[in-house]
Amino acid sequence: MGDSIFDRCPPDVKKHVLYRQYQPGDILLLQGQQEDCAYFLLRGAVRVFKLLDDGSCVQIGFFKSGSFIGNIELFAHTDLMNMVEAAEPCTVACIPLDAFYHWLDSDTVLCRQLLEDMAVQIVAFNRQIMLGKSLTRQEHFYLLLLRADSAGQPLTKQLLQDQLSASLRTVNRLLQKAAREGLVRVENGQILLLDREKLIALHNRCDTGQ
Repeated sequence: MGDSIFDRCPPDVKKHVLYRQYQPGDILLLQGQQEDCAYFLLRGAVRVFKLLDDGSCVQIGFFKSGSFIGNIELFAHTDLMNMVEAAEPCTVACIPLDAFYHWLDSDTVLCRQLLEDMAVQIVAFNRQIMLGKSLTRQEHFYLLLLRADSAGQPLTKQLLQDQLSASLRTVNRLLQKAAREGLVRVENGQILLLDREKLIALHNRCDTGQ
């Protein structure tokens, strides 16, 4: 979907739009939450992850500017099925649902492009889930650190054990490695992120296979 689609947004809709900035590693959308806005990626790129029932995590998509995010769930009136993370500095237009539906009612071009976009996303997501590999435990660990930091949520060893489906020994080993790299410190039972930029660089290196 081209960048120009947002230029078609009518003035009476655009006046309700909120603009948000995200940095690499920030979480735009959390799986399981319900949103009351449509999200359009004006600038940057995002990764889409599926958190599976067994605790594993699979990257199922990568979108650049000019894409709607979370639009499938909007029309299904369901909770978000995936998690979306900024891969680059991003600018996102957040359109309240009432205003977004008003835009849809008056723009058949937008409707057609949204249908085409959702069809492509569904096919791509299904293919990636079937053929793509799950994140390694190290990659999933980095992702959990970034997600907790972006959400401002405390992270503990027990939460890591649950999310990673790992033993305490494995979690301790991951934390010791991260501490040696200057990424984290464990204090009063909570895991504190010390170097967000370095963690993002390591996370991106894992993602590109370097």
